[in-house]
Amino acid sequence: MRYFCDFQLVQLAIVFKKDLPSGKLAVWEMIESPDELYPQLRCEVPIFRNNKQRNLEWVSSRILLQSMVEENFKIEKDEFGKPHLSNSDEQISLTHCQKFTAAIVSDRPTGVDIEHVNPRIERIASRFLNASEAKFLRPYNSEERLQYLYAIWCAKEAVYKAYGRRAVDFADHMNVLPFKFEERKLSLTLSKESEVNYTVAFELFDEHVLAYTVD
Repeated sequence: MRYFCDFQLVQLAIVFKKDLPSGKLAVWEMIESPDELYPQLRCEVPIFRNNKQRNLEWVSSRILLQSMVEENFKIEKDEFGKPHLSNSDEQISLTHCQKFTAAIVSDRPTGVDIEHVNPRIERIASRFLNASEAKFLRPYNSEERLQYLYAIWCAKEAVYKAYGRRAVDFADHMNVLPFKFEERKLSLTLSKESEVNYTVAFELFDEHVLAYTVD
């Protein structure tokens, strides 16, 4: 599959992109309004909701994919709610957070997640950390711990999307091995029906953490 970007609007708004061994990743800063973007939508019939932010997330994710895949497409969801391209075997994953939309296209199951860094994550840390991960984080100060928490949280979200099934407990079924934040990569094991190992890369920019599966 060839990748291209024929929308000047999209070209100007892409703030991060990366070629991966099995595909491509892009992040778009949503500086436009939904009404500005709908006329550029060519792949699907527009869906209008009463929520402006939801409309922006919906249309921006489609236009971002339009800039990454050549064929026209429609996004369909399987019985687990995992999105797929209607006319392609390529795998996709989408994520939104405040002003950013991210998409990944790959020839294998893949996942991406982006989150805004906020200390309030401590309130839910016990829901996604297991005992070994909690022990690993103890030596770090509050600022370092916050970054590590988001790397772990986003990595687990990305793997959950790549896995594509429900009933996954982030603390019980996923385990992140000790890692160094500055290396921007970690190893995660998902143990559900079977044990699967993932490599997840992550980036820190503009007070956001972006994580995506690379293996």
